[in-house]
Amino acid sequence: MSALFLYGKNAVLEYLRSSSGEARGTLYIARDPQSPEVKYALERARLLGLVCVACSRRELAEHHPGIVHQGFVLERSSADARPDMDAVEFDWQAVLGAAVDRGEKPKVLILDQVQDPGNLGAIVRSAAQFGIAAIFIPREKASGLTPAARKSASGGENFVPVVRAANLARLLDLLKAMGFWIAAACNDGGTALAAFDFNFPYAIILGSEGRGVRRLLLEKADQRLVIPMTGHIDSLNVSVAAGIIMYAMYAQKIRNSLP
Repeated sequence: MSALFLYGKNAVLEYLRSSSGEARGTLYIARDPQSPEVKYALERARLLGLVCVACSRRELAEHHPGIVHQGFVLERSSADARPDMDAVEFDWQAVLGAAVDRGEKPKVLILDQVQDPGNLGAIVRSAAQFGIAAIFIPREKASGLTPAARKSASGGENFVPVVRAANLARLLDLLKAMGFWIAAACNDGGTALAAFDFNFPYAIILGSEGRGVRRLLLEKADQRLVIPMTGHIDSLNVSVAAGIIMYAMYAQKIRNSLP
């Protein structure tokens, strides 16, 4: 049976904190056994049914070369791990459709061929903080929730579904039919972020690190969105741009809820 590795202190601790029920796998720890985070990790791991192994940092580095493990590595069996969700595992049409019907105005992100797992993980981490209902990524030519992405996400994937979509253009059509507005983030030629009214169900498309949003998806968007900047540097990192946009949507929601 294959395994999925999760590493890094924050990512492993958040997985242990948010998990419930029985899990299968092994937790390797190369840290002071008397430290509060190690005591907590061991307690949670044993409650979940994980095997706990104390080892040295050198042993972890030898078994997992090239990663920054921070003394925490969790090996989960593929039967328990879900690298990415799909429509079978997460019925997003039912969940998002019900949210729209309840008047909740959900927000989702669509990542168009974002290939850096660090960027994907950082976006997932921010999405968990700002109440994003789901993140959609293409099945091909894009990073999935690799160990590096999960480390960067710091457990955010436990709160925000990351859904593989076979066809992003078709996905946009389905979201529009459900009542979502579609906005594509661009470097220029769009409406400034501060001018947007996000008091609707919204899907934000963010493009790849080099090419941006592909033309077909731009043509399907209802609006184009830009983040005004000084222009000293060509463009923002995609995870930074996503964080700014997510904060703007969340802040507007908070303002609208004030009496």
